Parts: sequence; structure tokens; C-alpha cells
Amino acid sequence: MARTMENEDRRLLIDLTDVVGTLGPAEHRALGMLAVRYLSHLERVASLVPEDKITRVSEAAAQKHGLQLKVFTDLTSAVDWLVEPR
Repeated sequence: MARTMENEDRRLLIDLTDVVGTLGPAEHRALGMLAVRYLSHLERVASLVPEDKITRVSEAAAQKHGLQLKVFTDLTSAVDWLVEPR
């Protein structure tokens, strides 16, 4: 069970700014689908990535399956989106 379910969290920020390496489109899609599988109980999921790593492939895959996942390169924008009312 996801820790977010145990804590009854509704929104999540995932900070990926220190992750090293590069993934291809297939891996990004797979990440989006993993997010759907494990985080679909959440209202919103913000993913923070370095500007040179943004592809929006995981975002599109997750959104296609109903997860409100959005990728950001700026922490302030990510937090603003997470805390705004529905």
C-alpha cells in the first residue's frame, strides 16, 4: 500500500531534480503508467524535473488514463498548482 494512502494524502510533489541519467520515450511512458497504477488515488501529482530533462511523455501517458499528473521545472509553479483549489 502506498504511504500516501496510509496518510490519506490527496496531493503529492515528486522531486526528480537530482536523478542522474536519461530515459527514452518508452521509459517515460512506463513511468507515467506506474504513476497511474500506484498514485491514482491522489487528486494531483506534481513532478519536478530539471529543465533539460522535461519531455511531458509521462505526463501525457498518466493524463490519458485519468491521473492529474503535471510535470514542472520550477518548484514554485509546482507548489502553486498543487495547492490551488479544484
